[in-house]
Amino acid sequence: RQVLLTGKINKSSHSLSWNIISGEPINNLLLESSNNGTIFSTLATLPSNSKEYNYTPVLKANIF
Repeated sequence: RQVLLTGKINKSSHSLSWNIISGEPINNLLLESSNNGTIFSTLATLPSNSKEYNYTPVLKANIF
């Protein structure tokens, strides 16, 4: 299993991308975000073939 994650910020937009190699099937991807690193909320549930996601955070804070 191998996971490669990258993220970029362009002004207020966050761009996430990834590549997942797995010997097991992946049904979907659940992206979560947190402003304290402890309590997370769902950003999106994506199909297993997704490779990127772009969003603008609601809060202006550190994002985990």
